[in-house]
Amino acid sequence: MKKMDRRVKKTRTLLKNGLITLMQEKSIKEITVQELVDLVDINRSTFYLHYKDIYDLVEQLEQEVFDSFKDLINNFGEKKEDEQFLIALYQNIKNYGDLAKTLISSHGDMSFVHRLIMMIRSELAPFTASLLTDVPTDYQSYIYEYCLFGTLGLIKKWMERDFLESPETMAKLTHQLLIENLNQENVLHG
Repeated sequence: MKKMDRRVKKTRTLLKNGLITLMQEKSIKEITVQELVDLVDINRSTFYLHYKDIYDLVEQLEQEVFDSFKDLINNFGEKKEDEQFLIALYQNIKNYGDLAKTLISSHGDMSFVHRLIMMIRSELAPFTASLLTDVPTDYQSYIYEYCLFGTLGLIKKWMERDFLESPETMAKLTHQLLIENLNQENVLHG
């Protein structure tokens, strides 16, 4: 039984890596099952033992990444302003490496990116609101969007640089740019 589990894992890893390679060159819509199985040197029937089609493979990979972020956010509860949360966030991104880069690239699925943004927005909104209690309500949504998309910009640039800096360095930079600036007394009310 364990031997089969290892083979299944190996096959899924081959397919995932092959898909990443192909998505670096073209969109999901342009990738065929035949092209993928030829690249990773397995039979079409083996592919269909695991996935219905290319979209099923992509959807399962996206769900794996999405669930990992949701779990991370839930595990930290109310301590999301903690730099340890940011380190864990960046480490999670780095763990997914090329898959994460590919899924949010121009060849990735934009609905996945939108879903991820919406999840982050809903999970982090209460935390961000607690930091903005002294900011006039009219400006809170602007500041929140700035923080959200500023962080996404940092993540995107970090991935473009092939994760050159450590998760700890990126967490510290994010903390300084966002959290420490939000805690300053002069943010729209000083």
